[in-house]
Amino acid sequence: MDALRHRNLRRLKGISPILLLVTTLSAIGADKPNGIIFAVRDYSHSGVVVSGAGEGIKTLIEPFAYVIDGKLAKLPNETDPNGISDAGLSQFEKDYYSNHNKYTLYTGGKVGGSIEVIHSAFDIQCESLAAEASVTPPTAISGMSMGLASNLAFKELDYTRRAPTTDEKAVMLRLANAAYLDNKIPASVAEKASVSNMTAFAGKSETMLIGSLVAHEITKGPTYDSEGHPTTDIVETDNIHSVFIIAEKMGDEPYKVTFTWFHSGSDSSLETLDLVDVLDIDGDGTPEIVMEDGGYEDVGYEVYKKTNGAWVKYFENAGGGC
Repeated sequence: MDALRHRNLRRLKGISPILLLVTTLSAIGADKPNGIIFAVRDYSHSGVVVSGAGEGIKTLIEPFAYVIDGKLAKLPNETDPNGISDAGLSQFEKDYYSNHNKYTLYTGGKVGGSIEVIHSAFDIQCESLAAEASVTPPTAISGMSMGLASNLAFKELDYTRRAPTTDEKAVMLRLANAAYLDNKIPASVAEKASVSNMTAFAGKSETMLIGSLVAHEITKGPTYDSEGHPTTDIVETDNIHSVFIIAEKMGDEPYKVTFTWFHSGSDSSLETLDLVDVLDIDGDGTPEIVMEDGGYEDVGYEVYKKTNGAWVKYFENAGGGC
């Protein structure tokens, strides 16, 4: 797939930004949302390139779904949900941001603090429903350690979110190396892969290890003229090979891979997948995993749930981007 087509397909995920429903989920229609759910991230360390209006933002919250009776449903766009209020605000901004709204912060599927909106941040991207916020405690969201926020009370999961042990890091690196080799990436490139994010969720009898890694491969090749003919100019390309892995184990058993994702790209065709957090959105006592799908200048969100022993994507949406 060429870079332009790849980028167009990514933006089709969420025009204005509209969520895509992958399975039959509730639409807003005559129903009203019980609440809303946000991804919470350290904007200075994760997501798209930070510049212009986004400079200086520490914590960013970005909505990715309404919640209606435990199911995810689409959001409005920035300027056309129900018109503009008398104060000149979009209805979405008035409802969720204008009064320094406070939301519960969830980390590891449990209440981990609180979020207070500072102001909307619609202008940080061409399309955005995000807001700048403050987080309590301040250390809860940092670097690539993200979280979730909502005005709803969710059933807490029986997990402890923690940093991986030295042994677990070694396991993830070994699993990532195998994924690279399976996708025909040279061993010399795979062994230099760096960890973007790695998190362990420890339950009473099982542990879930989630990690994302990237490996860089510099290649050289000709440039092309307007008619597609190669020129004598040689250019270096930084190919980014991204891996995302979920590995699980029961008790003292070894970790087994239960989900693997891989993508290679450069410039506008690059793509990464990172953990946001886990949460029991539908209240059935098992986790949904929320992931951030990152591109060159946009992000999206994907929600996975285990069905018949396999992690299945059942909801996705586009976040801010151009």
